[in-house]
Amino acid sequence: MRRRRTIYFNDARHYYLFVFEPPIRMEEAWVPIDEIAGTAVDTFSYGVSRGDGLFYPSKQGIMFGDDLQPF
Repeated sequence: MRRRRTIYFNDARHYYLFVFEPPIRMEEAWVPIDEIAGTAVDTFSYGVSRGDGLFYPSKQGIMFGDDLQPF
């Protein structure tokens, strides 16, 4: 018999954008994991991208706010 899995997809990246200033620290990045620690979830998937940038440095995309120009 196959083991049942509980997969949790966190798509709250927009919420975390307004809670933490980019670039976020590792302790802040762990918050979504800490929120489900001790539950039946055994697989965590996190939506990390927005259309206007990533929350971490990347060679493949831009980091949120890097393309903003001062007034």
